Amino acid sequence: MRVSHVVLVSLLSLAPAATAFAACESSQCPASEFGSAVEAVRAEIAERCTCDPGDRSTRRPYSLCVGETIREAKKRGDLTKACAKTTRRCALESTCGKPGAVVCCQSERGEVVASVEPENRCERRGGTVCPGVVVAVDACTDEGTCATP
Repeated sequence: MRVSHVVLVSLLSLAPAATAFAACESSQCPASEFGSAVEAVRAEIAERCTCDPGDRSTRRPYSLCVGETIREAKKRGDLTKACAKTTRRCALESTCGKPGAVVCCQSERGEVVASVEPENRCERRGGTVCPGVVVAVDACTDEGTCATP
């Protein structure tokens, strides 16, 4: 087990189960209707799929693991096709296998946006770097600061 995976699982375990993940949703997969199913699959991804942000060679295996986990969830009937697509997008918007990348919280046009980009770019654009956060959707509060795990 890679250290970063242990850190991610440890960080997730600090939050209450119901709020371990931020809303991962789309218009076809609203959190109000499918949130608990999406959260369950994201927890399964966090447990199964190892990721090392500093090692490029882990990006492809992580991506394949995410895809396999989502396919299995669809096969079990846990996710709809639209929610599978949304869950994949949320899981892959991460620093996994991207050395030097960070999750950045920034206010754009009155809306808080989380992105994965080089640390110096985030700071140059006036964003807030969220250390230790791997997945962008979990990073920001409504105020534009980093969410605490």
